[in-house]
Amino acid sequence: MNRVLSIVLCLFFPVLIVGCFAHNGQLQHLRSISLYERDVAITKLEREYQISPEDWKAYFLGELAADEARYGDMNTWFDRSEALSVRFDEQIAFRRAKEWKQYAASGDSSFALRDYDDAKRRYTTALTIDKTRSETAVRLSETNLMLNGPDLKTIRLLEEHGSFGALYRWLSTEMASASAIGDRVWVSLANELQSKGNQPDAALVVGELSRQRADHKAMVYWYEQAIVEGNQQAIAMNTTRDRLAKGYLAAAHEAYSEADYLVAFSMLDTTDILRPGLDESLATREALRSITGNHSPGNLSRLIKSEDIDPEWLKIIMVDLYRQERFQDANLVATRILADLPKDGMSMLTSYRAQMEEGHRDSARVWLDKLETAGLGDDVIAYNRGVLSMETSRNEDAVEAFSLAMSRGASQKLCLTQLAILSFYEGNFKGLMRLSNNLVQIDPLDRDGWRMLSIAAQMNKDEETAAICREKLEVLR
Repeated sequence: MNRVLSIVLCLFFPVLIVGCFAHNGQLQHLRSISLYERDVAITKLEREYQISPEDWKAYFLGELAADEARYGDMNTWFDRSEALSVRFDEQIAFRRAKEWKQYAASGDSSFALRDYDDAKRRYTTALTIDKTRSETAVRLSETNLMLNGPDLKTIRLLEEHGSFGALYRWLSTEMASASAIGDRVWVSLANELQSKGNQPDAALVVGELSRQRADHKAMVYWYEQAIVEGNQQAIAMNTTRDRLAKGYLAAAHEAYSEADYLVAFSMLDTTDILRPGLDESLATREALRSITGNHSPGNLSRLIKSEDIDPEWLKIIMVDLYRQERFQDANLVATRILADLPKDGMSMLTSYRAQMEEGHRDSARVWLDKLETAGLGDDVIAYNRGVLSMETSRNEDAVEAFSLAMSRGASQKLCLTQLAILSFYEGNFKGLMRLSNNLVQIDPLDRDGWRMLSIAAQMNKDEETAAICREKLEVLR
């Protein structure tokens, strides 16, 4: 059989294989022949190796397997060659390093481009070529982390090599937009830490995922575990807790001021989870408890008589009473506030609205006048003062108020309509004619405006205008 193999090899090699040493030129020649011929030669060589194992045969077969990227076969033959002798160790090391470097470098490129599937394939091949490359093992773990999220084993491997870039890149992406993978990692990593012991960076990851999912109790717990384990982000974690606590406390104050007390209590509960025992949180909770006591007449009376009560608290109580439709009580509190803050607009408006709800038109108009005198009047105040003046037969005041409202930006159509109605009641048909003309110019499709103009035209015996009005009213039916 040896003689047959030698004859076959001599057909392919211009230089005879002498003894047990295979020259590099002979290997190159084998690489250069046709695929079919090479397959035949490789098969013959593999059979010959089974009969007569020699280092050069295994080395040749390893090199040829590497040429075809059959790296599992490459390693099998290289290992056999190295087991037989050390003659080819240098060439084998060189070839393995060359193939490993090719795939490791292209894996790095794909990783940098965030093509993690391709990077995983390339790193896996690189480790198939040389499983001793710890740096590639780390990069493959980082790639799997980017694809599937971290587990405790991976994080501990990264800790050994001081390489946490991929971990925090994944976490940053997950914090920007929660995913199903993040949900799974949140649960599984927490369970691993509970059963296998803490790791500072893993605890921080679970804490951050808890924050992203608004589980503040879990966030605080894992932050504290991370800090106990010596995580270097202690300052950042404490700053985050303070910032969130401040935000929820502000939300509690906002809900408190809007009399949404259940929401306010909920915000304070979250504040206390984040930072237990804050003085401001405790004070706000006490104020809420006071307000939600429903203000019995006796308590309200004592509150109003108190000399040291904070007017801001009284304002919230005043609004709460108004929302309960306890208008007289709201007016009592407003009066108490005005004793300390004579120009408080909210209290004046509350008194005005309370008088309106009670049907006291004259008293309501007085409060609107006080708002004007205090410099707090606007177009709405002026318009309402005009309406109240009309309802209480103060027509001159009404004309003045509607004119003031228009100058402040109130709807001209609304104000002119009210002024036209006033002119009609007073029998001022020339004024009605002028105002109605203005109305239809502002809104040519306003049927009520044309009706008033029609009445004014008839009362002023203006047949031409009356005829125009009839035509318009026919069209605007």
